[in-house]
Amino acid sequence: MQITVEHEFETGIAFINALGNLDASGAIRLRRAVARVFAEHPRGVVIDLGAAALPAPRALGSVVVLAGERTFIVLGTGPDRAGQAVEGTFPDRRHAVAAALSAAQPPLRARAYLPRGVDAPAAARTMVASACHRWGVDRLSGDAQLIISELVTNAVTHADSELEVVAALDGGNLHLYVRDHDTSLPQLPASRVLAQTKRLGGLGLMLVDSLSSAWGTTFVAHGKTVWARLRLAGPRGGTPGLAGTA
Repeated sequence: MQITVEHEFETGIAFINALGNLDASGAIRLRRAVARVFAEHPRGVVIDLGAAALPAPRALGSVVVLAGERTFIVLGTGPDRAGQAVEGTFPDRRHAVAAALSAAQPPLRARAYLPRGVDAPAAARTMVASACHRWGVDRLSGDAQLIISELVTNAVTHADSELEVVAALDGGNLHLYVRDHDTSLPQLPASRVLAQTKRLGGLGLMLVDSLSSAWGTTFVAHGKTVWARLRLAGPRGGTPGLAGTA
């Protein structure tokens, strides 16, 4: 089974698409993909099973039980779906998305599209500082600016593309995202020692790891999103995560 993940930043909805046979092992992989996607605290998750074959009805049952407050499942139509519909399942993506959008309040969001260049980190810091001030979370502004500066600096260094920078306040978390068209995976130094500390705005992913409560990478169509999360209250120190093609 092939599992892909898409993120729609305009709505905050994440889509998990399953293609192929949904057997027992595929159901396990799908449940793991859901756990990884929720690490980014999306507004909602739509699991699209419309293109999945169902040779094992029990496998579908183990996925359907994931339907809940923020998880919505597209079952599709057909005799193999008969009797599987429960609350939180839908015949098509349109109805699932409508339910996801009405189920929760959208997070506060700020977005900027930045050209690749030396001015991008400063522009990202300005956007994040302004957003934190508008949302009344100035106490997170300093750490958030350092994190976004590093994420953007890494993207400028490694990705030959325009950058999409997003800040979102959702519940008790401030989320930061940088999307580019490069597919290489950012890594912490093996020694966990800060590298190139004299680079302005580029203190290394060790800084992101130490300031955030979690961070990671999501592979998307034509690139990746590197994200970090700051809690309004709670300890620092993140664990790197990975979400994307499974």
